[in-house]
Amino acid sequence: MTRQNPSHVRVPGKTSQASRRRATLLVYGGAAALLLVAMGLRVGLAAADAGALVDLGLFRSRSFTWGTICTAFGVFALFGGMFALVQSFQAIFRVDPQGSGFRLLPLVAGLVVGTASIP
Repeated sequence: MTRQNPSHVRVPGKTSQASRRRATLLVYGGAAALLLVAMGLRVGLAAADAGALVDLGLFRSRSFTWGTICTAFGVFALFGGMFALVQSFQAIFRVDPQGSGFRLLPLVAGLVVGTASIP
């Protein structure tokens, strides 16, 4: 008869699921904090620079700010959707990469025509 270790006894070399979650949260949280600090420094430097790519004074206008935010979310959603479509064509419908590319051609053609039609 073998004895099983109770759950409260620590076994050397094994980590619990909770400690792995804490470590993952610590790594991703630290990376996000570092990214926010770097972005803040970059915006501060761009505000002080006279030859900045975009005049940050434009963001004082609410319509410009919200238009930029909505456009950014739209672009992220578009490319995320294209990535998900390719994956679903290959995983669910069992299509090879070339076949999934052919199935995306109408979407890409619509993007090209839509972009060309903007004055």
